[in-house]
Amino acid sequence: RRHRVAAPAAGGMTRALIHEEELLLAVPEGHPLATKHEVSLSDAAEESFVVTKPDTEFRNLAVELCRQAGFKMHAAFEADHFDSLQAYCAVGMGVALIPRSVVLNTLTPAPRYLRITNPEAKRRLWLLWPQRGFQNKAAEAMVPYLVKTV
Repeated sequence: RRHRVAAPAAGGMTRALIHEEELLLAVPEGHPLATKHEVSLSDAAEESFVVTKPDTEFRNLAVELCRQAGFKMHAAFEADHFDSLQAYCAVGMGVALIPRSVVLNTLTPAPRYLRITNPEAKRRLWLLWPQRGFQNKAAEAMVPYLVKTV
């Protein structure tokens, strides 16, 4: 087993991948895309998006994925939490990119969640630590349990 450790992060930090998950496109029921199970993100090029606040890692990822799909994302509404994004989407305020792990099954109405086939739509969560090493033995001992192995 080998840890997947990336190049050093900014500011003298080392990072290692701890979680990777698929992003889904949430659309309101009745939306033209709602009958599909999977889409290219470019299928949403003319849509308004409900998104996280500016200058967040997830917002930057959403903007970059739309750029890779060939369009500039139009942000119609912002929220702080994925729960809110899904609720706003469900009532027709726009479409949203949602990590699979936070999909809500309790909303009424509920959005439809579509798999994105192009571009690859994933978010990656990283563990960061100083390049000089840990000052805490307990924290250092946790790394093998948190880091994704390849």
